[in-house]
Amino acid sequence: MREDVDSFVRTCLVCHQDKTLQKQLGGLLEPLLVPTRPWESLSMDFIVSLSKSEGCGSILVVVDRFTKYATFIPTPADCNVKEAARLFLKHVVKYWGTPRVLSVTVTLASLRLESTGSSPFELVTRQQLMTPNTVGSGYTGSSPATYKTAKDWQVTNELARAQLEKATRKMKKWADKHRRDVMFQPGDTVFVKLNPSQHKSTRKIHPVFHVSNLKPYHPDLEEPSRGESQQALPLMVTSFDREVECIMDKREVQSKGVPRYFEYFVKWKGLPESEGNWEKEESLWQYKDKIEAFEQEGTTSVTRTSRHRIR
Repeated sequence: MREDVDSFVRTCLVCHQDKTLQKQLGGLLEPLLVPTRPWESLSMDFIVSLSKSEGCGSILVVVDRFTKYATFIPTPADCNVKEAARLFLKHVVKYWGTPRVLSVTVTLASLRLESTGSSPFELVTRQQLMTPNTVGSGYTGSSPATYKTAKDWQVTNELARAQLEKATRKMKKWADKHRRDVMFQPGDTVFVKLNPSQHKSTRKIHPVFHVSNLKPYHPDLEEPSRGESQQALPLMVTSFDREVECIMDKREVQSKGVPRYFEYFVKWKGLPESEGNWEKEESLWQYKDKIEAFEQEGTTSVTRTSRHRIR
């Protein structure tokens, strides 16, 4: 009896959709590698939705992960990738050199490329980019004062790196107390937890999810229909108190500045065809079986219409 109840609850679609998981968050903390020197690894982010000042409504924040030195760069509210790269070169690379690791996808001048085996800087100048830290750690000259300065610089960096590694281990130990290790394999079926803003358009959803937003799905092999959801789609507010008799036609609607969508001409049960009307595909979520029956017939072609705003 207990096994049957456990199996029923484990394969219950409504339970998985509506009930919160009474377990610790999935996914252990995976800290970033500790950099070995200043300005080797940087993190970047934007502070947005600020009051405009001198044409700028956002701030680009660049932080050196080794020294925690932060650079704040005012940017336009609609700063694109090209403008962000220009500001990064002007306010960061100009003073500190090119980093090896950046939290955004960029091409770095001092990073060795797999295709060439050398960095762009090395290909152009036939030497690798030299930084003050590189010079200090590798000094072999005869000046005692210079050697002492270089050695002190190297020792200071090594002590700072040791402290960063200690803090990283402490942070991971504390975070993993409230988390559990969860592993999924390619091909596993899962539920995905989305933010309210992501329900509006699947085009804006990134294909990579943190493991804490995933929940395993267990199908009922004996009764597959239990895996078909009868609930309204997220944020769906349209519903009908009438019953659809059949779908009679389909058309594609295109409007300027709006993604294209499909509409179906609906004949309502108990009403003449003249009382039918066009409804959006997403509004007919209650009648997916009618849409599937119409699509399987395939007897009508799709009508394309364009809608323009009258000014």
